[in-house]
Amino acid sequence: MSVAPAQPPVTSTDPETLGWMRGFPPAPDRTITFQDGSFRSFPELRWAWSNIRQLVPTVNVWRGAGPASVLPREDHDIGAVGSTTMDGRPMTFEKMLEETYTDGIAVLHRGRLIYERYFGALKPHKPHIGMSVTKSFTGVLAGILVAEGKIDPQAPVTDYVPELKASAFGDARVHEVMDMTTGLAYTEVYTDKNSDVWGLRRANGMAPIPPDYDGPTTIFDFLVAQKKQGEHGKAVAYKTVNTDVLAWICRRAQRYDAVRSALRAHLAADGCGGGRILSRRPHRHRERRRRSLHHAARSRPLRRDHAQSRPLQRPPDRAFTGR
Repeated sequence: MSVAPAQPPVTSTDPETLGWMRGFPPAPDRTITFQDGSFRSFPELRWAWSNIRQLVPTVNVWRGAGPASVLPREDHDIGAVGSTTMDGRPMTFEKMLEETYTDGIAVLHRGRLIYERYFGALKPHKPHIGMSVTKSFTGVLAGILVAEGKIDPQAPVTDYVPELKASAFGDARVHEVMDMTTGLAYTEVYTDKNSDVWGLRRANGMAPIPPDYDGPTTIFDFLVAQKKQGEHGKAVAYKTVNTDVLAWICRRAQRYDAVRSALRAHLAADGCGGGRILSRRPHRHRERRRRSLHHAARSRPLRRDHAQSRPLQRPPDRAFTGR
């Protein structure tokens, strides 16, 4: 039976200890770049995920002129709270953060910030890459457009994006994209460089394009090339391309950059300080968000108290179920 390799101690992966990207220019063995893919390697990514604006194009989304909402604090040291791991080891909350190479964490309880810690390259004022948390916000924005009558979940995808007619999405309905029940040949295995998700990363600007690469180099070309496998609506399968298509539908339903404009309305309603940062390259439909922990903590889905202080109509359940 194979034995998993031992994890390196957190101190040996700390960007501050390792001295990544210090000086100008940084030492060759301490340089992290997009072009060579080192920004995705471990432990380099512990610096990269907190400095992504230095590696890929980004754009700010203004939150509006209103004041930032109050984020009340009530500090509690929960670091000593104990639990048992899946392999039977006792572990404190603080130790868990260390063993999982956490960059930062903010814990809210009943609308109050009770615990906040930063490690490595992350600082309170710095945004951290949001990765697939972005999918949740894209889904919420789509739900709002459904509630406003601008998107019909039962409509064919091609009613909004006719360019997808010859693709796997050509006979899919919007709610199947929202629910990730489309039948796609696309694979999403992050540890397999031959998996389709790596083609998606090259197309959306989150992985370098090799010199001999002959695949799609824009998200538009990537999505229209998707092939069908199986039937739509039969089973849930987590595949990121569904969210990219959904963001494309949102943009068409709004007839302009819906993701950015609707996100701006969301930021204003939530009273988020400082707005948001989106990664950006031409033909990219689902921008990937970066946020500081305080920005994330101010997001409405995390704060029940916000419903009283800044009312905002919640999309009805049918907006997310397609019924």
